[in-house]
Amino acid sequence: MAKTLDVIGSAKCLCCDEDTPVKQQSNGYAMIMCPWCGAKVQAFNAKSDALIRRRLKVHLVAATPPVNTLTPGPKPKTGFNLFG
Repeated sequence: MAKTLDVIGSAKCLCCDEDTPVKQQSNGYAMIMCPWCGAKVQAFNAKSDALIRRRLKVHLVAATPPVNTLTPGPKPKTGFNLFG
């Protein structure tokens, strides 16, 4: 089964100039596969990888503040004790 590729950013397609996702291959090199025109630019060595990554626009995901899920509940009632 083929492994899904991680999207590392976007870049302009070399053929149609549309904004296209840039993915990282399993070998670590970048690859552009344009969903609009079908062009595929794939790096096979460090030099071509650097050329693709130079065009890369990285989309950073904003970190969301942590949600406090451990809120204190109601205090236990005192009075009745089964064991004492």
